[in-house]
Amino acid sequence: MASPLPILLLLALYCSSVCGEELEGQGVTQAFQCFDNNLIYYGCESAYRLNPTGNLNVPLEATNLFCNGPCLIETQLLLNCLDHAFHNFLFYNKATVPDIQNALRAGCSYSTQRGNFNPGYFMQGEISKGHTLQKWVTLYYLFSLIGCCFFIL
Repeated sequence: MASPLPILLLLALYCSSVCGEELEGQGVTQAFQCFDNNLIYYGCESAYRLNPTGNLNVPLEATNLFCNGPCLIETQLLLNCLDHAFHNFLFYNKATVPDIQNALRAGCSYSTQRGNFNPGYFMQGEISKGHTLQKWVTLYYLFSLIGCCFFIL
């Protein structure tokens, strides 16, 4: 039976060039913990909270409640948490943290955009080249599976 050492070395070289700093999906795990952090979201109604989809479901009639209550501040805290946990975080709708911040600014402004919290209107330039959660989760499970196979052999 062949030694797994050459395959492990190739895998390590590949991973160091492709995976960068997020080999084990630690940033993904930390980012998802931001959504469940009770110290961030405690005063905002759950219907108005930002979730991994990247959508803010704030009806037009709730704009004042969202912008003048705890929701705006708590959503900004969540975005800071996400940005610190996983730089270039992408929501499922391909919005970035700055895209959501722009949507918050416009949605709470006293302009014609007030009440418009759709990040699609505020996405900057091309779709971000940030890492998607799906890619990191897939890589994490793939490497875990490969690692388990080598330990069994």
